Amino acid sequence: MSRIWFAWVCGGVIALIVAEATTDIHIVGTVVQVILALAGIAVTIAAMRATNALNEKADKARREVLGDDYPG
Repeated sequence: MSRIWFAWVCGGVIALIVAEATTDIHIVGTVVQVILALAGIAVTIAAMRATNALNEKADKARREVLGDDYPG
């Protein structure tokens, strides 16, 4: 799970570097920033869905092992 969020942070840093590099190129900078913002939202949603899927998979595995003793 931490790999998902590590990749998300790395992608965010790269996006910030690209956005900063294109700031002085007038219309290109604006277009790049809009694209990066939309991509950031999409990647955040994907990371949250992946994390939730992994949590559900782990919960199911715990229930199989612990049976009725599982407190959740």
